[in-house]
Amino acid sequence: MSKDNDDLKGTLTHASEMLRELRTGLLTPKSYYELYMKVLDELRYLEDYFTGLQKQGKPVVELYEKVQSCGNVLPRLYLLITVAGVYIKSLEAPARDILKDLVEMCKGVQHPMRGLFLRNYLSQVSRDKLPDVGTPYEDEEGGTVQDAYDFILQNFSEANRLWCRMQQQPTNAQNKDKKRREKERQELRILVGTNLVRLSQLQGVDAATYTEHILPRLLEQVVQCKDTLAQAYLMECIIQAFGDEFHIATLRQFLTACTHLKEKVNVRVILEGMMDRLASYSEANPEAIPQELKTFDMFNGCVTKLVEEKPGYSVVEVLRLQASLLNYALQSYPGQLQYVNLCLGNCAASLSAKKVQHEKEAVIVAPLPFALDAEGVEVVERLLTLPLSSLALRVLELPHFATLLEFLPWGNRRQVGVTLLKAIYSSRSTLGDLESVEKLLNIVVPVIKDEPPNVLGTEEAQAEAIRRQQEGETGVGGGEDEEEERTSAARRENATSLAAAVDGGEGERGDQAGRLEEDQLLVAQLVHVMVSPDTDTQFRILRMVRQHFAEAAKERLQYTLPPLVFATLRLVRQVRRREVAAGVSAAAEKVEKKKKGGVGETGSSEEVVVEEEDDGLGGLRKKEVAGLQFGCRKLFQFVHEVLTSLAPHFANLALKLFLEAAQAADRCEAVPFRLIAYEFVTQAFLLYEDELTDSKSQIRALASMTGTLLQTRHFEESDYDALSTKVTQYAAKLLKKPDQCRMVALASHLFYVGRADEPGHYHDPKRVIECLQRSVKTADMCMASSQHMHLFVEVLNHYLYFYEIGCPTVTEKYVSALVAFINDKRNEAALVGGGPGEGSAHAAEIEAYYKNTLDYIRRKKVQSNDAELAAKFAAIQV
Repeated sequence: MSKDNDDLKGTLTHASEMLRELRTGLLTPKSYYELYMKVLDELRYLEDYFTGLQKQGKPVVELYEKVQSCGNVLPRLYLLITVAGVYIKSLEAPARDILKDLVEMCKGVQHPMRGLFLRNYLSQVSRDKLPDVGTPYEDEEGGTVQDAYDFILQNFSEANRLWCRMQQQPTNAQNKDKKRREKERQELRILVGTNLVRLSQLQGVDAATYTEHILPRLLEQVVQCKDTLAQAYLMECIIQAFGDEFHIATLRQFLTACTHLKEKVNVRVILEGMMDRLASYSEANPEAIPQELKTFDMFNGCVTKLVEEKPGYSVVEVLRLQASLLNYALQSYPGQLQYVNLCLGNCAASLSAKKVQHEKEAVIVAPLPFALDAEGVEVVERLLTLPLSSLALRVLELPHFATLLEFLPWGNRRQVGVTLLKAIYSSRSTLGDLESVEKLLNIVVPVIKDEPPNVLGTEEAQAEAIRRQQEGETGVGGGEDEEEERTSAARRENATSLAAAVDGGEGERGDQAGRLEEDQLLVAQLVHVMVSPDTDTQFRILRMVRQHFAEAAKERLQYTLPPLVFATLRLVRQVRRREVAAGVSAAAEKVEKKKKGGVGETGSSEEVVVEEEDDGLGGLRKKEVAGLQFGCRKLFQFVHEVLTSLAPHFANLALKLFLEAAQAADRCEAVPFRLIAYEFVTQAFLLYEDELTDSKSQIRALASMTGTLLQTRHFEESDYDALSTKVTQYAAKLLKKPDQCRMVALASHLFYVGRADEPGHYHDPKRVIECLQRSVKTADMCMASSQHMHLFVEVLNHYLYFYEIGCPTVTEKYVSALVAFINDKRNEAALVGGGPGEGSAHAAEIEAYYKNTLDYIRRKKVQSNDAELAAKFAAIQV
């Protein structure tokens, strides 16, 4: 026994010597923490030693009393806590009494840093020895869960006092000491927050207990400590440590405490944390938050009270609070626009009040425009962008959205507009009334056009206002010094611009062009979102859109006007169906009246429609159907006006669109629309003659003209003949002979359109053979180039097409002669070494093309399902 006592005495002596190292005040918190962790590793061995003694029959109470004989307070308390852990586990004494004894005795260490680490050790040792529900330490004598949370709350309260006291320790007057002290406190804050984690882990604490006993004491401690750092950190700990159900039950208490925090505490961050927590919870459990709780109203009341009672809040901070509230409304109350509009309205009111105040304070001689700083602009942009993804077009129902948008510079308004357009397309929403369309166009106007020059509130003006306000200028005086400063600034700006142009001007222009194209493609899609079931309303919408598009710079028109044209042509088909239906009904009614002896003649749908009002297209007159304000003629007139405005800037594009409009007019299948189609084709031809000088553009245009005329079926024969002849003349006048050859051959198809039994067919066999023969002659002139053989084979394929469909002027004599001619040319080329024998890729391609053509002829000769066609091809000599 004496040996055991000696061993115990030696152990306690060595332990005390080790623990005395923790009494130092020379270490930084980081270094002290490293020492503390090493000491804790050794104390675990000491605890195992004490446990072994207890299992050998040593009364723990004797150990508990023995360690209290240590001379120094700090080592004594560490030893006491270590033995207490074994004492509680032995169940030889109530856990409640031991814990109460320990938390009181720890008050003996009042040095902030040493005391914090000591209480942290107490928290660690006791974490699995609390009289919680379901533990062996809970009984009538050992204590209840109330004793457990009382112990933790008391330890937390004392730890928080020590932590706050660190800020009040004597320091030098230098600001760096204050910052160093704040940094040290930041490093030690986890020692205080651990107590709240322990508290949240108690199984016996329910929402009622938390509401009535725990949170009030926590909030009281937070508010009364009156320390900015402590209040911000502890409120965040409360949010993160406890469950969502607890927060829902105590939200009003929590928000009330937020209004009593120190003015320097960033309450917005605290509220954001709580909002995000509850928003995520409500999203995962939609029915978890009772509707009668009205959490949004609670948060809004807290924000309002903060702004009213703490006038130190800047406008930007008020905007940030509203942004947090708006985000919560969108997540927790999706679709409830009144909450979103309330937040936007509060922001607009704050900014309007600030603007009025600024205008009163501005000097009359040189007033500065009201401008938000960069931080304010960022917050307002975020406010306006937040609801877009979920609401899309429903933001038009928010009256304060457009008001708040006006406070942004043009570039930021453009970004909001881009985000809105993307959200609209993602939601696949449509818009069908004029008022909403006008609202939307006014919101996205910065995406549609450039910023107007010399407008108060532009980005340049706002930047200048911010600069002058920051420099404290009053706008009075100036004189020569001010003029000299402006001159110097202008010189510096010019030098900077020149350097930018030299170093990276091309890259910047490329970025701007890319952004312009991206924006205008978004605007172009907007036309197809605006859809109304009523054709008259749809046409009014298109006219309104055109008015906004017309205000844009010319480089934007190539993106925005084409979809407007196609939307109008789509509307033409709808209107035409209504006109035809109305005409058929009227005709049927007249027939019925005639059968009954009524007065009136039976006529076609064209006869029952009243003619009135010149529409300005070639002297045509508008035909109006009852109940239809805008007929097809009015729509075609609109298309004509749009394309006329586009033509001076983008002739190629306008030409193609004129041809598209011509096909649409031809499909209306009525005599009056022939003139409209003719007018559109004529405009395309004029553009070709006046604007197109590039050979590639001319070839593409001629191909489009040919394709358009081949699609039409309702021109007068004389008009069609004039147009097809004109296309052939254009083809014959191309600069390059190969181009002439190909395009004249293509134009030959204009003179043999449709079968003889089809309505609207046009056959002029003589002109067909003339075009083909001209193409052969032109191809023969291209011997100097490597394309002439390819051209011969192409023309041969045109011959075969007309021969197969039965064009009377294209006989087997011409086909056989051309095949023989090509064979002679091949032989000549082989003799001089320029034929396929060369093995070049181009020559091989021509050879394959020609062989495939001859194989086609041979297959037709043996075609079994059409004996007449087989006999016809048999006459061709290959």
